[in-house]
Amino acid sequence: GHDFPDVTLVGVLNADSTLYMDDFRAGERTFSMLTQVIGRAGRAEKKGVAIIQTMNPKHEVIRLAAAQDYKAFYERDIRIRKAFTFPPFCDIAVLSIVSHSETDCEKCALEIFEMLKKKTTGEYKNVPIISFGPFEATVYKIDERYRMRIVLKCRRSKKLLQLLGEVLEHFHTPKYKNVTCGVDINPTGI
Repeated sequence: GHDFPDVTLVGVLNADSTLYMDDFRAGERTFSMLTQVIGRAGRAEKKGVAIIQTMNPKHEVIRLAAAQDYKAFYERDIRIRKAFTFPPFCDIAVLSIVSHSETDCEKCALEIFEMLKKKTTGEYKNVPIISFGPFEATVYKIDERYRMRIVLKCRRSKKLLQLLGEVLEHFHTPKYKNVTCGVDINPTGI
């Protein structure tokens, strides 16, 4: 919302670098960033020009942002999200497993995944979940700690929270003292 009346030229370098991030919101974030930056040029009586540097000028997100076509972008994005069951058509829960021991981290992640599979085919079979993982976090090692994650497409409900609570409680015992487990529902970055 900043108004810079004398700005008549805006350049965006490597504009498509954010398109290929490990996040279903990558297109939305790229579109938002580009439309915000482009909107800074020529806001007053002077005409503005925006130059977008990209490796993929035909990419639909880049084209729609350059054209400032919000409606077409929304229609594209919501169609993709519906087809692949992404929010707002589901919720996403990310289970994080962290340990100083790479072996303990991997072992615990596999155990959590198996426990979820067992519970969702048993007592929690009425809790629809699509699970992915376990796999290494985008940044696998930070401060000498290894990080794994499991991603769930689900619907936030009392039963889901109960299931996740049981899973976390099981892994917060002395047997797993070398491992930290947590869950984040609908995180802003996946």
